[in-house]
Amino acid sequence: MPDTRLPSVRTLLWLTALLWAVALAWDATGRDLAVMQRLGDAQGFALRDAPLWRHWGHDVAQQLARVMLALLWLAALLPWTVPRTRARVWGRQALQAALGATLALLLIGWLKHRSLTSCPWDLELFGGTARYVSHWQWGMPDGGGARCFPGGHVASAAIFWSLALVPRSPRARRALWLLVALLALAFGAVQTLRGAHYPSHTLWTMALAWTVVVAHHAAWRRWVRAHALGVAQTSTSTASP
Repeated sequence: MPDTRLPSVRTLLWLTALLWAVALAWDATGRDLAVMQRLGDAQGFALRDAPLWRHWGHDVAQQLARVMLALLWLAALLPWTVPRTRARVWGRQALQAALGATLALLLIGWLKHRSLTSCPWDLELFGGTARYVSHWQWGMPDGGGARCFPGGHVASAAIFWSLALVPRSPRARRALWLLVALLALAFGAVQTLRGAHYPSHTLWTMALAWTVVVAHHAAWRRWVRAHALGVAQTSTSTASP
């Protein structure tokens, strides 16, 4: 019998399709560069080093996200030191969320490390040395610092979508999903205003992070069902005369 506390497959597929469709639709408009030209000029981006955006919007926000991930891992591991079934159930749920978030962060970090796309503030248009090259032109360097796609700052918020995929009330899941979406968009807006990322970087990072946590969720549920079936079969064979 399906667990009604978990999101349905249909819901997960619909949300995944929605995020990818939004990212593709934005890319189709070709508005990335136009947006950045409204925010910066040949002298660069006025908000790049503004304390509100650099210190609070980036540095402090990223530190808080790291603390949150560390606390999630602590919540996943600490219950196993307590001989209580309920605590271990909570621990398993936290472990599911922590693994999903970490896998998403690792994948996005790996893609970012391999990327040849430079940040907007590296472009000649904004006082840098790079020329604009779409992130879809894989393998083509743009003459800048590269390693700017996907967005690491956005990812530090979007990975917490994994928390919306553990058992809880549907209302709580929806609220948490929306909260994480808003945080990811806010983190992306900070970096766009500073000249660090195009709007498309935010949308694609969100789509990638969500896809990873959903894939992990599916694998986790499959493992749980297989484990439960194995335990049931063992119990049945043990009880047989």
